[in-house]
Amino acid sequence: FVLLAHSSPTKPHYLEVVQFSNTDRTYYPLKTWSSTPSSFEADIRVSEVASLVLKNEAGTEVAKDAFLDPNRFEAVLLSPVQDSDEQPKGIPLVCFPHGGPHSAHSLAFNPGLAALVMSGIAVVLVNFRGSIGLGEASLQSLLGNVGFQDVAECLGATEWALSEDDRLDRSRVGVFGGSHGGFLGAHLSGQRAGLFRAAVLRNPVVNIATMSGVTDIPDWCYAECKLGETRAALSSDVMMRMMMRSPIVHYQNVTAATLLQLGANDLRVPPEQGLEWKRALESLGVPVSVSWYPNSGHALAEAAANDHSWLQSISWFLTYL
Repeated sequence: FVLLAHSSPTKPHYLEVVQFSNTDRTYYPLKTWSSTPSSFEADIRVSEVASLVLKNEAGTEVAKDAFLDPNRFEAVLLSPVQDSDEQPKGIPLVCFPHGGPHSAHSLAFNPGLAALVMSGIAVVLVNFRGSIGLGEASLQSLLGNVGFQDVAECLGATEWALSEDDRLDRSRVGVFGGSHGGFLGAHLSGQRAGLFRAAVLRNPVVNIATMSGVTDIPDWCYAECKLGETRAALSSDVMMRMMMRSPIVHYQNVTAATLLQLGANDLRVPPEQGLEWKRALESLGVPVSVSWYPNSGHALAEAAANDHSWLQSISWFLTYL
């Protein structure tokens, strides 16, 4: 017997016991007393996992079905189900890259994500190269290429999603992410200002050079920029190489209304990173707002902070997309 926890983007976590024999297996779902619905399949459409590869460095074109390509990356589109008698209309799309960057989106249930989609907003989850699960060469390929390769693949996933579902509205595209996902969100809103109209960034990295002296993981800054061993102080060359991979060099292009969600106790990506982005956008007159979580760290993991941040994110996208 094995006890399993199971979920999907449309099914909250539940437990089941699996009995194995030499020839078969039998599943026994365990009874629960949760008030949460057992399924949201009637509300959320989930695409197949797409294996994509860039056709150009800019990320504006991708090839599909690249299952065996060593340069492949992955994307999944979650979209709202419309009533059969409802006319197709322009559904907003949000690009959601994960943090890390060496982690990955899974297909586990996420209540905040489900709420976002059920609010009428489609979401494309991106596992760019550098994510775990795509092989060691793919993971290592991102080192030294942050701000370029991962940005292009997030853009490619966004273009794929827009072409995959003709209900999606190209004029209503946003980006959502935390930590390295926030780094990518800031990059996308700067590098492709004409496409991304709204952004929600949680504890984002915006300037690797200024982060390196105050973070509890300075080695991350050196590793992701492929700069060798961590040093006690930055040389002018190292500082420039870090900055050139950072969103801050593109801030002048940003037009996306931006919500920053910052944990006051974040040691990993100190909140001054987000405040640096706030000051930059304010100088341009771009709509920008900060939510300050005084008792939270990097993950905004406390129940109250997590719930508030998701509800506020949904409200932000409904307002600006």
